[in-house]
Formats: sequence, structure tokens, C-alpha cells
Amino acid sequence: MAIGVPKNQEEFIRMCGEAGVHFPFAPTNEALTRPIMVGGKKVPNRLAYQPMEGCDGTPDGKPGELTIRRYDRLSEGGAGILWAEATAVLPEGRANPRQLWIRPDNCDSLSRLVERIKENCLRHNGYEPLVIAQLTHSGRYSKPTGTPAPRIAYHNRVLEAANPLDDTCIVSDDELDRVQEALVAGAVRAKACGFDGADIKCCHRYLLSELLSAYERPGKYGGSLENRTRLFRTAVAASIKLCGSDFLITSRMNLYDGYPY
Repeated sequence: MAIGVPKNQEEFIRMCGEAGVHFPFAPTNEALTRPIMVGGKKVPNRLAYQPMEGCDGTPDGKPGELTIRRYDRLSEGGAGILWAEATAVLPEGRANPRQLWIRPDNCDSLSRLVERIKENCLRHNGYEPLVIAQLTHSGRYSKPTGTPAPRIAYHNRVLEAANPLDDTCIVSDDELDRVQEALVAGAVRAKACGFDGADIKCCHRYLLSELLSAYERPGKYGGSLENRTRLFRTAVAASIKLCGSDFLITSRMNLYDGYPY
């Protein structure tokens, strides 16, 4: 049965009834304007900007002119949570040469960006948003100089079917130890920069996400569930301990990869 495009609320409700579809529907968006408590922090509404890279930072990982302009526009929009874009914790884990990078030399520029976001939203909307830093290591998709330089947890038969990777691309346990330390240090720096929380990124088959499926990897970071989740759990627990209860530690995680492992 062909179904047209409804022109208004009444037509939408009528068409759902004719199609026998139960679709919960509110006539206004008032529910989205209500404040909500998240991890002990009050969020002014139910809207959130999701993290999306602009690939427009400086070569050394500071926010660039276009980065600042983009966050000016986002903060004017008034969402209660502004989930900032993926920010690398190690140079070899950058997804591109213009990806943001949280490190001691860049903290002042990130602090100014967070302050600008909050002041801009307050000026335009009457409240400050929660601003979350997303901390990442791009792993298989690392391109710190613009050329692929993958750091992988294991060889993937599906992803490498056309372009097999050399064994030198597999990260060692020692390298993963350093990644864990860098993620925790990144969370501590994010708090010092004025962010309200940090996302230990574990999705889209970047390094932490790929480790969750490292069934065939030997050593302390592969095989058992305990080993496959070790880096993620350790980074989250240490970040919570060092950052304290007034700072949110969260994560974006995959639910389903779509193929074995």
C-alpha cells in the first residue's frame, strides 16, 4: 500500500490509524524542553548535539578558526548537552592531521573553547550546556599525517579481505598500556579544561571498540571477556577515581558490528 507524506499532525494521526500503526505521538515538543538530571548534573533540556568532527583543527591539535566558528553556531542552538567531537589522546591515534588533540600544550586553547561555548549559550539562551569531551584512539583508522597508519588489535578477515595489513600494524600489550594511561590523562586534562565530562570512546571499530572483539588475540588484552574489556574497564575506573564524582565519565559504545567478531 502506498502511503503519502502527511502535511500536518491531524493527517499524520489519521494515516497511522488507517495503516493500523500504533505510533505514540505528542502534539508539541514540550517534553524536550524539560530539564533532566544526568549523573548529578542538571541539564537544561533534553536535546543533545552528537559528536561530529569538522577535521578543521590546527596541525598541532588546537581548535582552528573553523572549529571555533562551528562551536559558536552549535552553542547558539541551545541544546542542553554539547558532545564535543573526537579528540585524540596520542599523536599516532589521530584520525587525520587536523583532528583535535588533548595534550598539555593544547589545554589553554581547549579551555578557551569550552568557556566560549558556555558563555555563548548563556548569552543566547539563558543557560549553560553540559560540554562533554570525547577521547579517542582511532586504531585501524589512524591517519595522523593523512596517510593510513593503522594500529589494529588483530587481523580482521572481513575488513582486510581486499587489503591485508602487515603484522607490524598490530599494537603490542605495552602500546595498549600507554593508550590506557593516555585516556586517563586525557580525562584529567578535560576536567582541568572545564569540560563537564569525558567520553572514553568505544565505538565505530576504533581501537577500544575493536579490542572488545579480539577473541583471537593472545595475551592480557585478548581472548576472554575479562581480557577483551580490560583496557576499557581500567581506563574508565581510573578516570572516575582521579576525576571525582563531580565529573561525568561516560562512553559511546557499539551494540552490534554486523559480522563475526
